[in-house]
Amino acid sequence: MTHPTQSGWMAVLCAGERLLARVESVWMVLAGLTIIVMMVFTVLDVILRYGFNSPLSWWFDVLMNYLLLTPFFLAFSYTLAKHGHLAVEYFSKQLHRPTLHMLLAISFAGAFAVFAIITVLTAIDAYYAWVHDDVLAGVILWPMWIAKALIALGVLPLSLRCLHFSIGHALSVRNPSLAPRLRVVSHNESSEEAP
Repeated sequence: MTHPTQSGWMAVLCAGERLLARVESVWMVLAGLTIIVMMVFTVLDVILRYGFNSPLSWWFDVLMNYLLLTPFFLAFSYTLAKHGHLAVEYFSKQLHRPTLHMLLAISFAGAFAVFAIITVLTAIDAYYAWVHDDVLAGVILWPMWIAKALIALGVLPLSLRCLHFSIGHALSVRNPSLAPRLRVVSHNESSEEAP
């Protein structure tokens, strides 16, 4: 029989994972739209530059300082959630499942700490850039806080995803069948999980 507290924690973890998955999906839509905007304006800039000798003078600054950051940082957490990052499975397949879950719990806890620090420091930096009206020197004085806030907004779900994975793997040390339910292993790995 399942202890009532354990099922309560499972409900909280699963609800948190669903909320985080929704945020990651919205971030991916924004990342995709940003890529489309980059393509459209790059084509427009090339046509205006070489066809009419009248380039978009502001485009390069917007592209380099805002738009390139958006799909890059907003996609991290979604990719981690879908287990889309490169992984070397040779050693993990050799390890006993509880040992693997313990090592992954420790690794993701460390990653959570690093990304949480990056999130907080970047958010603080964005706030100070906003308060002090920091701008990028160029044709147009673009505010710097936007780029810094984009980084913080992209790394925040990544740090929360690492925390979720850390807790999920820690719970799976004693009960490996929890890993697929908590979505901390890929679909391929979930078939290998055995209680």
